[in-house]
Amino acid sequence: MEDKNYVVIYNDQGYFLCESKDSPNDIFESDNTIVTFGKNFIEFFFFSKNNNNNNNPNNNNPKIEKKYEISINNNNNNDNTFNNNNNENEILCFELYNKFFICGHRSGFISTWCIAPNVYLKHQGQSKVSNSAINKIFYYKEISNAKDYLYLCCSDGIVHKFSLTEGKVELSSDKFEQEIVDIKLVNDFDNQNLLIISIKNGALKVLDMNLKYLFDIPSRFSYNDIRYVISLKNPESTNDNNNTKGNLLIITEGSYLDIYMWIKPGSFKMINTHHHGPHPNYHKQNQPHFQGGFFGQNQPFQGYQ
Repeated sequence: MEDKNYVVIYNDQGYFLCESKDSPNDIFESDNTIVTFGKNFIEFFFFSKNNNNNNNPNNNNPKIEKKYEISINNNNNNDNTFNNNNNENEILCFELYNKFFICGHRSGFISTWCIAPNVYLKHQGQSKVSNSAINKIFYYKEISNAKDYLYLCCSDGIVHKFSLTEGKVELSSDKFEQEIVDIKLVNDFDNQNLLIISIKNGALKVLDMNLKYLFDIPSRFSYNDIRYVISLKNPESTNDNNNTKGNLLIITEGSYLDIYMWIKPGSFKMINTHHHGPHPNYHKQNQPHFQGGFFGQNQPFQGYQ
């Protein structure tokens, strides 16, 4: 059987698909447009629902069509700035910044692509910012002083803070034990911005916005594969008369989901069985606490009500 790649959309009618040249590493979707980023190509797909036709009811079925592709290794400007090694040029992630796609490459480069008429995307340039693959990019706009930053998570275990204003890396984190695969912006109980990075060995590290390490969020099951984090508004916080409940963190643990909640510093005391020895003050005063979780698809919800 021939090995092929597809872009697939699911809806209440089932699914519909279109063949792609690459297996996407990252996907952008807006309105009726899908853009995929992969090893060799940036590909553009459009999905639509045809007008109803009494003579052909199937015309009302949704469809997805490929409209355009850009070769990463032979980009629009036909320059030779990318490495000739196709493996190194592979796009692993992207971030949308104004009217630009900023892409992270396996080579440690970031490249910039401008949204342009007729050609869809036009390659603007690139910069070497890391000695290892860039697995994830997070864009942060610091409104107070109008500086824009990219946080770059790299396979060598380092996070870089890249200034879009200056066009250079301003800060780098300590080197963590394995490669970093994801990053999320969260707010603690005091509504301070923090970063949580997901490491390949299952560790979750909490950093401040200047990449200083604060504490770990340990796995209750000693899970040693990638854990992901989503921050959610706590529906109970508006009815909390004591003002002790903050936002929620949903954390994956393999096939499980754990729910943590930020609490008011000093409002809750518990014995931390995951650690032995002293902890940083921040860890004791302002860390999220476990509230419960889903334990398998057919098990009742436990813990947080």
